[in-house]
Amino acid sequence: TPAELTLTTSDITATTGEEITLTATLNDNTINNGKVVFKVNGKTVKDENNKVIYAKVVNNTVTVTYTLPENMKEGTYNITAIYTSTVYDKLESNATLTITE
Repeated sequence: TPAELTLTTSDITATTGEEITLTATLNDNTINNGKVVFKVNGKTVKDENNKVIYAKVVNNTVTVTYTLPENMKEGTYNITAIYTSTVYDKLESNATLTITE
């Protein structure tokens, strides 16, 4: 068991309207509880029905596919992954989303 549980997420480069894969990983591969929600520039990622996308942790990893809105402008955005669980403390990890033409 690691001394301290940590969460990591990856930088992504994509174009407007593209489907991306948001991934978060915990440093202990025995974790199969809790869930992760992703935010882009502080706004929670939602599905086409405007419902928050929660992903359950399986073997210490979470993966969510998300289609970037057509109206997103070129630039750099913050991605935040937030892990919550009844067993472990809440964790956050940050990465960068770069939108190109």
